[in-house]
Amino acid sequence: MRNSKLTLLTFLGTKEARLLISSYLKNGFSVIHELPGGTPLESMRNHEPDIVLVEMGHPGLGGLELVCAIHKDPLYAELPLVGIGLRESDGKDKIAMLAGCCGFIHYPLQADSFRAQILSYAEGVRDTLDLEDSERYHNLFSSALIEKLEARLRVLEEKTAALEEEKTNRDQLMFQVLSSLVTMIEAKDPYLTGHSRHVTKYAVSLAKTLGIDGEDIRLLERASLLHDIGKISIDLQQINKAGPLNDEEWKEIKQHPETGFRILSVIDFLQEEAELIKYHHCKWTELSNRSDLSPRIRRLVGVLTLVDAFDAMTTQRPYNKPFDLKGAVKEMRRCAGDQFSPEMVEAFVGMLQESYAFNPGDEDQSTRKH
Repeated sequence: MRNSKLTLLTFLGTKEARLLISSYLKNGFSVIHELPGGTPLESMRNHEPDIVLVEMGHPGLGGLELVCAIHKDPLYAELPLVGIGLRESDGKDKIAMLAGCCGFIHYPLQADSFRAQILSYAEGVRDTLDLEDSERYHNLFSSALIEKLEARLRVLEEKTAALEEEKTNRDQLMFQVLSSLVTMIEAKDPYLTGHSRHVTKYAVSLAKTLGIDGEDIRLLERASLLHDIGKISIDLQQINKAGPLNDEEWKEIKQHPETGFRILSVIDFLQEEAELIKYHHCKWTELSNRSDLSPRIRRLVGVLTLVDAFDAMTTQRPYNKPFDLKGAVKEMRRCAGDQFSPEMVEAFVGMLQESYAFNPGDEDQSTRKH
């Protein structure tokens, strides 16, 4: 032994057990109790015990798991570990010895023999199991570890589910706040009122027509609702003056996709939405040549670009006159292959024809279905 006083480190579940053992070993032992919730291996390193007493069913870390964890560490492979607990019919004492304990002490403790038992284990005495018990309890030991592992996995699954639910709720709240911000921006501009809702409706319908589904629909829906959030930085009163915009004013308007990207790109669950918004005024020919964007993102941007332009060209703005449906179709087809995807233009025109009973040869048609 290192000195005349032995260091006993205990992992016990109750205050009463700690007080009782301290009173039994007040002479010749330095008794240190690791409280539930502590870090067992760190405590081992800090106190360098001569012997360790582990209660089976120790709260915070099961006794069997603790014994296995200590003995797995090469520093403590030979350290005497003693199990302690009630005498039960499930053979927990035998299982503890299979896990690595050199012996097992049962409650209730005997004042006249407890000290002698601890001393004997500290000096190298080791209880043994006969072959029959070893074979019998080895299976119980394995079952006990599997049961504890399954219990831990259930707890982990519950915690993970709770965290995911919390994150989902947080994300939904954040999205609601951002959507409300867009609504406030539109409320300040009579020409924008309802624009994001219209764009979202068109985008989702066109995407489904093109065979886009699943999470990509939800991604496009979120991006469409938020696509003009960058207009928060624009002086709408100046932009909404009568007459055409000058170069500086057009330049300011064209900055809003980049501004929207900067706002949303710092939000972890809106990274792809931020990309769609960044490029939603990009020409189809430019998108097709962007190797830094995946084909999937380019396609979704193409949808958003087309329907955003359609709603803008069919809605009254101070700097232009709105197209009727015939004029809008003519303009989209004129720009197909350059500004817009030809495939998307034709799919969108077909959708408009079905929704509004519209034929390209018709004269004025309402741009909103009442």
